[in-house]
Amino acid sequence: MKKFVTIIIAVTAFIILGVLISRRQLLIIQNDLMISNFFRNMVNSHLTVFFVVIAKIFNPILVIIYSWGFFYILRKDNFYPFKSFCWTVIGGYVFMKLIKLIFHRSRPADPLKTVAGYSFPSAHTFEIMIVALMLIYWLEHSQIRLYRLFELLAVLTVFLVILSRLYLQAHYFSDILGGILLAIAWFAINLSVFPPNILRRDI
Repeated sequence: MKKFVTIIIAVTAFIILGVLISRRQLLIIQNDLMISNFFRNMVNSHLTVFFVVIAKIFNPILVIIYSWGFFYILRKDNFYPFKSFCWTVIGGYVFMKLIKLIFHRSRPADPLKTVAGYSFPSAHTFEIMIVALMLIYWLEHSQIRLYRLFELLAVLTVFLVILSRLYLQAHYFSDILGGILLAIAWFAINLSVFPPNILRRDI
């Protein structure tokens, strides 16, 4: 029931956000510009280098590759069935790309680092959120030692990736929000279709 409610809320919120963006709703535009200007005023060479590195390390394709390592570690307890992993991580990336084509929103003007493709939703945010959600869900059911620390690291990674997209002017804030909502919806759908093999363990 919780998964169903999560799916309905996330999907509804994403659709509403997408419609508002498509109609260039004034509140969305003003909020995006305000946040973009905030980060633009923070620009300095050291931060730029740092966030460029973050963006490169957590490129969506690389995140998919990293997640294969995550899946390899979990192969022993078969927590996530192979179909679930493929549909959630790889299928999610393809689905997100199709969504980008539907909305075909242009990127912010004058980014600090040239980026190609459409802006909504943020691919970096979507993919890192998907992998982080998979990791946190597994941690919550594995009782691995210091699992809260690993959860904190996952959240921190997501936060840094989001900051990198905003700081580098690669996305508007609404793109980031769209990536988060789409990731939550997609993850919840896949949990329902391909439920993990939940068996609490001490590792």
